[in-house]
Amino acid sequence: MTHKLLLLSVALGGLGLSLAQADEVPATKPAAAKKAEKEVKRKKVDVPEGYALAFATIGDVVEVSKGTYGYKLSYKIVETEATGIKNADGEAMKGPMVKYIYTEKNIPVPQQEVRVLYKIDEPIIYKVVDEVKLEKDSK
Repeated sequence: MTHKLLLLSVALGGLGLSLAQADEVPATKPAAAKKAEKEVKRKKVDVPEGYALAFATIGDVVEVSKGTYGYKLSYKIVETEATGIKNADGEAMKGPMVKYIYTEKNIPVPQQEVRVLYKIDEPIIYKVVDEVKLEKDSK
């Protein structure tokens, strides 16, 4: 794919405008798209009855104490039958579920996306189904 570049020049001392077409320039992909192409294809997940599949993001990796790390795992509830999770209008909430996880020695790569299965009737109960990538220097 290529993009055409248009050049606009303003003539000094007057109001004359001219438009010139430049050579075609190869389109560049955003870094995120390049990274996504390098990702290993994800395995197919069989979703058991009563569960839903969602994408979760790992973020806010911090060292809690020497050798112990914590991070945030958040996923959007896209389907739920939970009666206790309602918004002010009494509708089922679809917003993010946020978990704080503590681990020893293993530092997850921040901002990675993993898939989770969560229970439709109890979205706080979940299971990570993708391998969590770890920092190279973690023990």
